[in-house]
Amino acid sequence: MQKRCDCLRAVPTSVREAVAKFAVSCPNAHPMSVLRTGVSLLSHVDTDCEDNSPAAELQKSMRLLAQIPTLIGICQRSRENKPILEPDATLGHAANLLWLINGRKPSELEARIMDVSLMLYAEHDFNASTFACRVIASTESDLHSAICGGIGALKGPLHGGANEMAMEMLKEINHDCAGGAITVEAWMQRAFVEKRKLMGFGHRVYKNGDHRAGILRSWGLQLAEQLGPDAKKWFDIGDRVQAIMLKDKAIHPNVDFPCGMTYFILGIPVPQYTPIFVASRITGWAAHVMEQHANNRIIRPLADYKGPAPRKWKV
Repeated sequence: MQKRCDCLRAVPTSVREAVAKFAVSCPNAHPMSVLRTGVSLLSHVDTDCEDNSPAAELQKSMRLLAQIPTLIGICQRSRENKPILEPDATLGHAANLLWLINGRKPSELEARIMDVSLMLYAEHDFNASTFACRVIASTESDLHSAICGGIGALKGPLHGGANEMAMEMLKEINHDCAGGAITVEAWMQRAFVEKRKLMGFGHRVYKNGDHRAGILRSWGLQLAEQLGPDAKKWFDIGDRVQAIMLKDKAIHPNVDFPCGMTYFILGIPVPQYTPIFVASRITGWAAHVMEQHANNRIIRPLADYKGPAPRKWKV
């Protein structure tokens, strides 16, 4: 599979140039919007786009799995006015993703951490974006259209943007508490009084803790301890925030909380956190789309009307 991905990572020149242009000329566009456009453009040059047969969908899925990290790298490097990099066949899938963004070959530990995070985010039941993909697929639309719908759903902060917001919160805490101006505990109590929504905590499925959070935290902490105090401080702050949330609100962290810290010390720009989520979840989305197409029935939920009673219409 690694060798197959290596052969598929490059994107057509027309798509590469368009994504780079959008990334630079539309600076206010979220990278998720740029990525969604990139996937849509890939559909135009994929000769199998309209073929929903299992064999064609497997090939399209492999191409998207390989090309999405390349699109992410094109977007980020263009916005930083840095040369766009080519995928490196000597690197694995996760390591290539880091290389294409940072322009630095990751250490073995860094590559392993990214690999673990991609596995943890790869599939997760009928969440909002996966359901969106299946609804689109149920109309017998194509894989690329379904994936674009999934990206649109995942862009929402209540779904895929939580790791970005969790890291922004930690950066705010670090800034406000610098020099002992205020303690983390005081910051948190103020946030509770202001009824701020603290991202990275709670889960609709895991009421007693998200097992993925502990796995990713342990890997991220290994790297933080290796890098030194400037990296380790984010986990120290995070541990205090986590302890306060558990003690005062009885709410556990979800995987997005340690993800924010881990990606940050990996040198990944915060706006690219959710696109990396896509680089992982493309596997789950594609599997759901193929499953839907294989035994399809259009998804058409019934609506429970709540509103005014019937009124007479005057002709």
